[in-house]
Amino acid sequence: MDKELVKIDKQLNILVQVSTGGEDTKAGVEPNEVADLVGFIRLNCPRLRFMGLMSMGKIGDREGFK
Repeated sequence: MDKELVKIDKQLNILVQVSTGGEDTKAGVEPNEVADLVGFIRLNCPRLRFMGLMSMGKIGDREGFK
């Protein structure tokens, strides 16, 4: 995506989706991989502007967000 943004001289604000509920029906990076992914984006993808994290956990599961 970063390479395509270079071609059109644009930047894109992004959020990294974190898988907190362990559900197969929802996408996202595993919590233990977040730091590596965000570090990669910040160092290697200058057109992607990391703005934060997002997650969709299981209904009623507050433990997954700790």
